[in-house]
Amino acid sequence: MIFTASAQHAAVNFSQKALMMYVPGFPLARYFPAPTHVNETQTFLNGLPSLSQAKEQINILYLLGSVYYTKLGHYSSSAFPDSQPIETALKTFKENLNKANNIINQRNQSHERLFPYEFLLPNNIPQSINI
Repeated sequence: MIFTASAQHAAVNFSQKALMMYVPGFPLARYFPAPTHVNETQTFLNGLPSLSQAKEQINILYLLGSVYYTKLGHYSSSAFPDSQPIETALKTFKENLNKANNIINQRNQSHERLFPYEFLLPNNIPQSINI
């Protein structure tokens, strides 16, 4: 449950902004069939959404992909009024998150990667969905 509401949601939700803000690459609507040949530039352009719809897509994706209220592993004092029983588990959880963060950062430095994948960095994952 924790993975689904935090990491999985972050991977799906926050990647939308980074990947889909370029409307011609990821139009949320297409009004004509996609071109079948690379030289059909006008066919491609004719199928794109209007400027107002493209702006709306950008606004929605910006909102969806920019809201971070919390951080995985960091809880308010009111979340666990008696934190004594969970202190050890929470400390271990945070240590594991830091280790995972370091491993992902190291892998993102690899020359085999075309671009870093940062959506599952524990530092970028909220505790749960932010809506």
